[in-house]
Amino acid sequence: KRAYGETNIKLSLVKQLIISNNPKAFFRSNANYMYAEKVITIPSIDDFRAMLFSGDTDTLLNGDDKTHWIRFP
Repeated sequence: KRAYGETNIKLSLVKQLIISNNPKAFFRSNANYMYAEKVITIPSIDDFRAMLFSGDTDTLLNGDDKTHWIRFP
């Protein structure tokens, strides 16, 4: 709560990002088994954006590609 204030970020996402950003701090990527004397980094807002919105915005905004459009009979 101190790091992110009153945001609605889920604890499971924070845990997942901490483990993925610090792979050498956890035994077999298990949050219950942290190595002693390891320094970990807390994920920033940019880390959350990179995890949640990993698509290329140029291709998302291209309206010419109609392959993913919903078609009605």
